[in-house]
Amino acid sequence: MKTKISQNYLRNTASVVWAVMLIGSSASASAATTYYVSTSGSDSNSGTQSQPWRSITKAATTMRAGDTAIVSAGTYNEAVTTNSSGASGSKITFRASGSVTVTGGFAIKHAYNTVDGFSINKDLAISAGNCEVLNNHFINARIYMPSGNPANCLLKGNHIESTNSWGGDWVAFDLGGSNHIVENNEIGPSKDTDVFRPFGTGHIIRNNYIHDITLSPGSGAHMDIFQVFADNGEISNNIVFENNRIINSEGQMCMTSSDGLTGIHDFDVRNNLWVNVAMQCNVGIPYFRFYGNTLYNVGATNGFAFNVWIGPAGNPNHARIMNNIFIAAGGLNATSAGGAYGFPAGSTDMVGDYNFIARGPGSGYAKVSGFTEAHGINGGDPKFVGLSTNDFRLQAGSPTIDKGTTISGLTYDLDGLARPQGAANDIGAFEYNSSGSSIATNTVTLVAPQNLRVQ
Repeated sequence: MKTKISQNYLRNTASVVWAVMLIGSSASASAATTYYVSTSGSDSNSGTQSQPWRSITKAATTMRAGDTAIVSAGTYNEAVTTNSSGASGSKITFRASGSVTVTGGFAIKHAYNTVDGFSINKDLAISAGNCEVLNNHFINARIYMPSGNPANCLLKGNHIESTNSWGGDWVAFDLGGSNHIVENNEIGPSKDTDVFRPFGTGHIIRNNYIHDITLSPGSGAHMDIFQVFADNGEISNNIVFENNRIINSEGQMCMTSSDGLTGIHDFDVRNNLWVNVAMQCNVGIPYFRFYGNTLYNVGATNGFAFNVWIGPAGNPNHARIMNNIFIAAGGLNATSAGGAYGFPAGSTDMVGDYNFIARGPGSGYAKVSGFTEAHGINGGDPKFVGLSTNDFRLQAGSPTIDKGTTISGLTYDLDGLARPQGAANDIGAFEYNSSGSSIATNTVTLVAPQNLRVQ
């Protein structure tokens, strides 16, 4: 016999269940706690604002998902290691309030942890994913990923500089794992520095300002803005390096080699500004795409801006060098197109076209010899806004305007301005903006690589 259940009973039961859900939700939300740390506190305190702890480590061992530690100004002579994982939407956050120095560095060993706003004098190591490293100032210290396969970290708004003469290679951002975003950071001044080693897969490195990278006297460092290799079986693929400004480096633009392995491939290097970089970019990996960059006085030390090389350790097949401005490639006194780039015998499916090339301003931007591109432009004043201020935006009448070609993924410029603004893409890192230098109403969202490939 079936029992008839009244509508009132159902309504009352539903109300009780909904109330229980609300209470549970409220309890979960209220579980997130803000703790306080101060140099005047004690770890025997409760961690409240009026009873702060003395050490950041005490906060690390106490906090759980959703919790935040506010660290007051001062110097903390400790090495901080995370103790628990947060969750999506409920990160564990260490946040500086005022000028806070941590002398022993940080180790992020648990997922969903955020480190925000500190001055850090020793390395920050990451071995867990979904982390955030935000707005920190690193002095003679770096961000690196020594173990594990962390994924989906955001490294944003940090300033890394070094005063030490390291004597050998020192790496500011040493990546591993997958799908990290490294953006809006400042690197420099710095000595003996490889700025990025983007090992792993799927990283986007964008909108960073890299400047004044110098060699120490007698240094054995092999400095590059970015470097990858497979000496020990490393992988590095599907990497985007875009919308970065590189000003003044005594090292190389880049060093890439595949070392006979298949795990290093597919780099999109686009919309970057390279100014006064002493040495060339060495391309020894397949599917290296160099689009929409502006180069000024690059490669003076060795007399060329690109070394596309082939050999037992180098496979540059399927390279693309297109829509770039080369001014004084190979140095201000370079007279040959060989100062820009060339493709080696034995390589396959190589394309270089729609580039603008000229000698330096001292020559009146004269033509260079040996330039043979079908759609390239040889010689002429590119009409930059201001060389003295490193403003390489275009003025009206630039011969580079509307002279580029359409390229997959090249849908915005260094400032985020949508491409094209006219009948076709402009050559170089900047689209000419007829409304002036302000582009606030014309920005677009930067996107991930378009031509991902697995080998």
